[in-house]
Amino acid sequence: MKLPSLDLLTSYSNLPFDKSILQKTTEGIESVLKANGIQSTIKEVYLTPPYANYIIEAKNISLLKLTSLRNDLLLVINSFPPRISIINEEKSLFSIEIPYDRKVCVSLKTMMEDYNKSGLKYEIPVMLGVNSFGKK
Repeated sequence: MKLPSLDLLTSYSNLPFDKSILQKTTEGIESVLKANGIQSTIKEVYLTPPYANYIIEAKNISLLKLTSLRNDLLLVINSFPPRISIINEEKSLFSIEIPYDRKVCVSLKTMMEDYNKSGLKYEIPVMLGVNSFGKK
């Protein structure tokens, strides 16, 4: 089955973060961690439609200690409550996910382009959205 050309569709993105807000949030996270005696480095930031995902490396830190900082983070980021999780305990990596304060749309064209790049072939492809790392 041949699908119509993607040129018929329009690209659309309305990710709500601009660079100044991203920088302010990054500095806020770093200051909360530092104020609580946590030596850390923000390794990556993924901007996805549901939230911004900060990947952070911090040595000798427990999930209990991290979750106890949730209220401090909430005051600094001025948004919905963040979700904190450990990604890789051996590498001391954890994630702070900060939800956006509004809904974000992902265009059908964007999802179809990523489907075409994936090499997967289905009779009728159905795109549902993106995962927490921005992959469709």
